[in-house]
Amino acid sequence: MSLIVAMSELTSEFHLRYAFYVQTRLVNHPGARNAISKIHFVKTTFGYPDPPRMRESYAPSPDKVRIRWDPPLEAHGRRMPKVAS
Repeated sequence: MSLIVAMSELTSEFHLRYAFYVQTRLVNHPGARNAISKIHFVKTTFGYPDPPRMRESYAPSPDKVRIRWDPPLEAHGRRMPKVAS
């Protein structure tokens, strides 16, 4: 027996950990007891962040560049270091 739950039904967040268990429910059975599985864990995948929103960029001198940006609208997980190239 299996059950498939789309993670999109739970949340739209990325890189989250969920705990779940399965419980049986028996009805109209004398002396019936509910059985509960062990707790299992699942983690949603890490998502790529939206691109940074550029605020300004200019060259104050021939050998320097100044860049300013706002963070992405959706980070989709932990923030990572930025590399300019």
